[in-house]
Amino acid sequence: MKVAVDCRMISDSGIGCYLSNILYYLVNNKSISFLLIGDPNKLKKYEKTDNCQILPVSIPIFSLKELFFFPVREINQCDIFYSPNYNIPLGIKIPILSTIHDVLFLDIPEISSRFKRVINYVYIKRVINSSRLVFTVSNFSKERIQYHFPKALHLAVTYNGVSDSLLQYNYIDGDRYFSFPYFLYVGNIKPHKGLKCLLDAYSVIEKKSNYKRKLVIVGKKENFKTPDNYIQEFIRKEDIDNIVFTGYVSDEVLRRIMAEADLLIQPSIYEGFGIPPLEAMILGTPALISDIPVFKEIYSDFPVDYFRCNDVVDLIQKIESCSYKRICLNSELVEKYSYKKSSRIILNIIQSIVE
Repeated sequence: MKVAVDCRMISDSGIGCYLSNILYYLVNNKSISFLLIGDPNKLKKYEKTDNCQILPVSIPIFSLKELFFFPVREINQCDIFYSPNYNIPLGIKIPILSTIHDVLFLDIPEISSRFKRVINYVYIKRVINSSRLVFTVSNFSKERIQYHFPKALHLAVTYNGVSDSLLQYNYIDGDRYFSFPYFLYVGNIKPHKGLKCLLDAYSVIEKKSNYKRKLVIVGKKENFKTPDNYIQEFIRKEDIDNIVFTGYVSDEVLRRIMAEADLLIQPSIYEGFGIPPLEAMILGTPALISDIPVFKEIYSDFPVDYFRCNDVVDLIQKIESCSYKRICLNSELVEKYSYKKSSRIILNIIQSIVE
């Protein structure tokens, strides 16, 4: 049995994290051979894996070149093609498995142009029609996909999870990465992440004498591009010394920043899964998150605090009432979301198709 895997996005955030963790468990199944398609420099750790072959491809995703000039001849010599996204080249004749992480562009249409929405809609409709099975990362995403594409009946949920490296992370209390107490936000500045709500709430809280925590935003201030002029103006102000943009940080540094935070605040308006609160709690940091449906699904059994989505006043009240006590999850919650479990679902589907 041989499976071709599109690995061009393996170093990206989000989809890349999902793919790299799933792939780790897939290739451990030595009864399957893998054709890994992508940048050899990013796939180096698989060079000496006896059941992996690397096919160098640098063709951009969602491009005309991808549609018409992808190495489909090599792919069609395999038994199955798996894509971690909904960009499928033309000419693939073997069974296709794919993943749709969310349908954000349809649920919140104002964040993208009409042209981009039409293109994405066509791509998703095509991948639904051409895939033997489509995976997605939550029941919420599954329901939203089926809402927009009623014929999408062959869907399976493979949750995001916690990487083994995070579970094995051993935080040693010592000199802090930051010398000051702080709230933490992890994410980008896209409108659906709800950063405007957090900035509005923090601008009120920081003026109170008994709240001297800074706000740390994991991201680079200069790279925060958005059509939201309000946020652009906010981060250009000179009087935001208490807001710290970290710039790029390694996974190791991010874990330390998470572990030392007083509180992770995730004000998302929309997510397909939303993994930072899970990672923070694994590291012992309490999480305050918006009450959006997917968070209610994912974190229903976890000791999180919710605030009303996009409600600045409620967010302020919840921040002020937080106890900031460290979190200690039991083993059942730690293991609830696992890439090992999700990869096992994918492997079972692969084996059932080939059989």
